[in-house]
Amino acid sequence: MNAREHALRIAALEALADAVATEYARARAEAEPVFASKYADEGNDRQAVLLPSGEKVGQLTIKAPAPVVDMPENTLLDWCHEHFPAAVEEYIDPAKVSSADVIAAVRDKLPDCIRVRVRPATARALTEEIVKGGGLLADRRTGEAEQVATVTAGKPTGAFAFTGANSAERRQRLMAALLAGELRGVIGFGPLALPAGGESDE
Repeated sequence: MNAREHALRIAALEALADAVATEYARARAEAEPVFASKYADEGNDRQAVLLPSGEKVGQLTIKAPAPVVDMPENTLLDWCHEHFPAAVEEYIDPAKVSSADVIAAVRDKLPDCIRVRVRPATARALTEEIVKGGGLLADRRTGEAEQVATVTAGKPTGAFAFTGANSAERRQRLMAALLAGELRGVIGFGPLALPAGGESDE
C-alpha cells in the first residue's frame, strides 16, 4: 500500500472505531433498563451471550444495586466528634480561599475559611460500616452501637460487566459471526468488508 492508501485506510478505520464506540455506548444505555428489570423481577444477575444458533460465547453479570444510605447532614461528623475524634480534621474551604498556606496561618487571618469534616478516607470506611451494620456505628472505645442512618436496598440500574476469562475467545467467535453475516439485525453494521490485502502499483 502506498501513503495515500494507508491514509485512507487509517481514516476509514478511525471513522469506524468512532461509529462503533458511539453504537456501543448507545447499546449499553438501551440494555441497562432491560437488565435492571430482569434483576428486579427475577433476582437473576446473569445473562448468557448466545449466538442466533444458540451457541454460548460469553456471559454478562448485572451489577447489584448500591444500598441507599439516608443520613442527615453532619450526622457522621457529629458522631465522630463524640465517638471517633481522630477521624475529624480541619480543612480550608476551597470556595473561600485558594491559598496553600498552613491552616493555622489561615485561621489567624481568615477564620471563616476553616471548616471541619470527617477525613474522606475514614468517611468512606465508616459509610461502608454503616451499610454493613444496617445504619449502625460502633463507638471506637466502648463498642456500643448507635443508629446513625437508615439503609435501604438500592434500585437496580442494569449496569453490567462481562465475566469470565474468555474475552479473547469470545471476541474471536463474535467477530467470526459478524463477518459471516450471522448478526444482521443484532447490530447496525452488518458484515464488515475486509481489505483485499494486495499491493498497489501506484
